[in-house]
Amino acid sequence: MAKLKLLKKPARGSSSKKPKAKGATVASGRRARWQVFSGQKQKTVGRLKKAQLTKNRRGKVVAKKASEAAKNRYASSKIKTWYESVKDAREAPFCHASRRQLVAGRWAPWTAKVKPSLARPCC
Repeated sequence: MAKLKLLKKPARGSSSKKPKAKGATVASGRRARWQVFSGQKQKTVGRLKKAQLTKNRRGKVVAKKASEAAKNRYASSKIKTWYESVKDAREAPFCHASRRQLVAGRWAPWTAKVKPSLARPCC
């Protein structure tokens, strides 16, 4: 009968161990942008890297390019013009006869400043 060869176990610390798997570098899910912005991951599923992300006024991590585009869009919008005129009208002295200073409704005394077509004589 032939002698059976015994298989030797590899010594501890030898190179036969598998290398440790590295974690994923692509962030996905709800907190993906936050993970990339904080440095835990390299990029998002949409391929945004840390340099392409920024925080908005609320503290949410958003795409820098989209944020700048939205700011520029708002700066040249009619809504901004309307908002500024309402802001100015709120600061104006209110009509003492009616004791009102509303920011809505067509009878508000400041409507002459906001929209001339709605203007009515005050007092």
